[in-house]
Amino acid sequence: MAESQNILGRLADAGEEAISKVSEMPALHRLAATMTTLRERSDEMQKRLRGLDDVEKRLTALEKKVDALAKPKRTTRSSPASKSKASSSQGPSSSKSAG
Repeated sequence: MAESQNILGRLADAGEEAISKVSEMPALHRLAATMTTLRERSDEMQKRLRGLDDVEKRLTALEKKVDALAKPKRTTRSSPASKSKASSSQGPSSSKSAG
């Protein structure tokens, strides 16, 4: 049991030394700065993407309105072709009754 405590003590000492050596490395400071910058940028990007959801909803609503306005409305009027047929049929019959 004393031997296992000795091994654990040595591992703890080695771990502390490794951590102190790593913290003194300049590359680690650059890495930490880069990670901090990355976190800040990702937070900013998330905020912008949340704003895009609102814009997308508004765009969808506007597209629906444009589609509704672009559809031809049905009317109860007769088409111009049927009007010309009606007027041509009235012409000869009115001339027969006059003559």
